[in-house]
Amino acid sequence: MKRAIFTTALLVAACNQDQTGTQPQPPITSDAAVPILTTPPRTVMHRNPFGDVLQHDNLMIDGDFEITGRSDQAPWVAFNTTAGQTTLNYDTGGHCRSGVRCGVIGVGDALIGYLATPLLGNFEVRLYIRPEGDHCADATVLVFDTSTQQTGDTIAAVEPAPRADGWCYFEGVGKNLAYGQPALYVELSKGSKSAFVRIDEASVLPVTEAPAHQLKLLTTAPVDQLARADVAAKWMREHRKLGNSTPRSIP
Repeated sequence: MKRAIFTTALLVAACNQDQTGTQPQPPITSDAAVPILTTPPRTVMHRNPFGDVLQHDNLMIDGDFEITGRSDQAPWVAFNTTAGQTTLNYDTGGHCRSGVRCGVIGVGDALIGYLATPLLGNFEVRLYIRPEGDHCADATVLVFDTSTQQTGDTIAAVEPAPRADGWCYFEGVGKNLAYGQPALYVELSKGSKSAFVRIDEASVLPVTEAPAHQLKLLTTAPVDQLARADVAAKWMREHRKLGNSTPRSIP
């Protein structure tokens, strides 16, 4: 009896296998509905936490905001004409152009970033600014000497509107400021349509190393902007913690 039951079970299993293997497959159709494309929930990107380190000869102290603190003495200083030095605000991640941080300033604020200049010859400045609106003219940039009241040079946007990634590319030439304390001065323009702008990936190169097709003529900054930059420079000189302007004798 047990042998008969076992034989019957084998026959049933074999029949099931044969039926499964001979079942017809669903027909292949060419008019199947195409899935609707949707926006991905997130975008993955690779970022160097130290910013654009490929430009090893960059004379900007911290062009990517990766080593600058929010206050105190730093390569970048946020300034307000009524409050003096203020806390530097940052944005992070995909909102920035390179690295993991970028500077942010609003209406009434200015951003001052220190740089070095070659011993001889002029230098070219490049930086990216992302306005809240669609106008690169919402931000103005100049390079000047914070230790004196020399005339500053304007760094202008190359195009009137942001590029496809939303960033405006600024480029210009500054006169030689060797033995001085040169810096960039960035602020929102008068009548700006943006409430804030992001700043990132600033670089400074000797003119002799810059591509010839990118060289710009020196352009003097507007008088009113120079006056505001002088106010910031004067405040910074008076509140500088390092150094001593009064000579002292050595015993």
